[in-house]
Amino acid sequence: GLLVLLGSRQRKLGKSAVVWMQLVLSIGTIPLTAGFFGMLSLNAPLANLVAIPLVTFVITPLVLLGMVVTAWWPSIAGLIWSGAAHLLAWLLQMLEGLANFSLSTLYMPLIPLGWLIIGLGGFLILILPRGMPGRWLGLLWLLPMIFYKPSPPAMGEFRVNILDVGQGLASVVQTAQHTLVFDTGPKNSESFDTGEMVVVPWLRGQGISQVGTLMISHADMDHTGGAAAVLSAMTVQNILTGAGVEISAQNPQRCQQGQIWEWDGVTFTVLHPAPDYADLKDNNQ
Repeated sequence: GLLVLLGSRQRKLGKSAVVWMQLVLSIGTIPLTAGFFGMLSLNAPLANLVAIPLVTFVITPLVLLGMVVTAWWPSIAGLIWSGAAHLLAWLLQMLEGLANFSLSTLYMPLIPLGWLIIGLGGFLILILPRGMPGRWLGLLWLLPMIFYKPSPPAMGEFRVNILDVGQGLASVVQTAQHTLVFDTGPKNSESFDTGEMVVVPWLRGQGISQVGTLMISHADMDHTGGAAAVLSAMTVQNILTGAGVEISAQNPQRCQQGQIWEWDGVTFTVLHPAPDYADLKDNNQ
């Protein structure tokens, strides 16, 4: 149905059809990308507007042409492939620049299924053929999804979530207006960082952009590995660390028995270690 609607519009719009289709598809994927990834790419329409025609009508035909002529003129095929490679390198550089732009991504809370269905319905209403009454209502159907925010705990209450980071620990304690992250899971390599893959996406999915306290229990990598990703992605007001944890950001304090604070009617107390605790084993600390 979507292809039929876009096809009818394309016949009417002529040369502007490419721009129109990109705009329609960008709006149409808002419910899906928000629902599955908790984020919207604000520069995707511009990136696709450049990348799709360049790859489809220039780079791919050049590669195929090189394959055709390589049997007779290998040197000519090499020049053709070299040109395609330079164009592809320029395209990748351009896309990387767009991806690194500070306003390229809008993070959104994870949307409940009901709101996603309403958002998709709003998109379908928007692309109805011209002349259909009430198409503007599609925008209204998108608004609840865009402005949705998960409800925080009530005053005097708290919520604890234990995140699945495999071997290790990452927990989040929420009060009405504050968030504490206790440990951040492991970082086994540059491609496997649970702070980046699990903790930060979960926080953003809950509409959290600021962490009141980041507490790292001890220095083992399965507890502190994701800390750098959290500190890079989130505003962290206070850091408390256990034995052997070395974090250069914001002059972290050592956890010590008797530290106490109150958030939104909920009292937090540090129970361990005592000032004179002498066990040198990290886990016991």
